[in-house]
Amino acid sequence: MNVESNGPRTIHYTMIVLVMLTLISGALAFISQREASEMRTLLVDREQELSKATADLRLKERAFEELTAAKDGLERELRTNNQRIEDLAKIVDQQQEEIEKLSKSRVDVADGLILRVDEAAKVVWINLGEADFLKVRMTFDVYEKESQEVGRRPQDIKGKIEVTRILGPRLSEARIINDDLLRPMAKNDLVHSPAWKPGQTERISVIGRIDLDGDGKSDAEEFAKILAISGAEINDQVDEQGNRIPEDARITAQTHFLVLGDIPDANKINDEGEKASAIKIQKHLIDMMKEARAHGVRIVRINDFLSYESGVSKQRFRSGQIRPFKLKAGTASSRGNEPH
Repeated sequence: MNVESNGPRTIHYTMIVLVMLTLISGALAFISQREASEMRTLLVDREQELSKATADLRLKERAFEELTAAKDGLERELRTNNQRIEDLAKIVDQQQEEIEKLSKSRVDVADGLILRVDEAAKVVWINLGEADFLKVRMTFDVYEKESQEVGRRPQDIKGKIEVTRILGPRLSEARIINDDLLRPMAKNDLVHSPAWKPGQTERISVIGRIDLDGDGKSDAEEFAKILAISGAEINDQVDEQGNRIPEDARITAQTHFLVLGDIPDANKINDEGEKASAIKIQKHLIDMMKEARAHGVRIVRINDFLSYESGVSKQRFRSGQIRPFKLKAGTASSRGNEPH
């Protein structure tokens, strides 16, 4: 009785359990499929990220290889340039020796002559002026009026004068800044400057830092004043950033000098920007020296140029400044314009 009555009930419970198990199994299967789909999506995303990262890494590796190759190339070029600069420096020294030899053997023509001398006031008048593009502060060596040659031997120089006033087309006043008591200056004595010629403008090219007083700072402005006084002008130059100004400038047969300032050594510079500028300057140096040699232009260092440029009284230059001269009483201020 009990067994029979419990039979249908047992079957009913069994069916419920089976249905529940089926539902649970289906639910688990659905959850597993969703998780699998999410895992597949996540895996695809991760694969894409890995692929992109790999591609980026390869690009960086190639960029690094290119930079390394460029660095190696620049270092090789720098070593080559340094060697070429050393070779060119030797050539400059040889040319300088040749110039000095030629200077000793050459005979120049006097630029003008002294019209009158006031020995008491230490003043002279010369036959050069505005028409000759003469500049105030230019200096001239003085030679005996009987001299057959000038600009050859220092012992032939009897004194030096400095122009103080331009009085006319062919007349200027100058002060005596150096003289010989045994050989006083006289009327018709010859005056001469090796770096200046009447009516001509001297053109120069400049590269490197212009440091006139050795303090490690640029004296470009003072150098420009010296050039203005001597009647010279800069045809082209390379600034401290390695830019050639004007960009298309070239040394030609009309250029008188290539003046070398302080050339930086890129091997001794740590700052990348300054090193890049130094490399540019070295490249321009090589090009400009080739141009100068092709046209027979003299290559001189800045100190040699200033020594040659005797049209400037360098005694007035101290610590980067050009000191103005002072006229003695009774010279320029109290005197007329014409020699008597």
